[in-house]
Amino acid sequence: MSKDLIGDIKRTEDQAVQIQKAAIEEANSIISQASIDAEQIYDSIIKKAEAEGQAGLEQVREETNDQIKDLKSKGQMECDQLASRANSRMDMAAVFIRERIVTNGNS
Repeated sequence: MSKDLIGDIKRTEDQAVQIQKAAIEEANSIISQASIDAEQIYDSIIKKAEAEGQAGLEQVREETNDQIKDLKSKGQMECDQLASRANSRMDMAAVFIRERIVTNGNS
């Protein structure tokens, strides 16, 4: 009977060692898979951040280009106004000069 009891204890110890080995293997597998999952999540977050950054840059570029167009348009309008005023003053100057020439020429 004590031999049977010793045999049972030995088998139980062997089973415990096998269960422990299986648990260690499963834990290692879980850790390995978690590491792979974490790397994939990290890569996904990085790609998303890069895409959002690029989208933000593109939006800033578009807004800047719009502002540049507005400034160019306003600048062109001011140039046109100045050119128009200069032309009208040249016409007035030409009339004034003609009048002076005619007035001084007839003296």
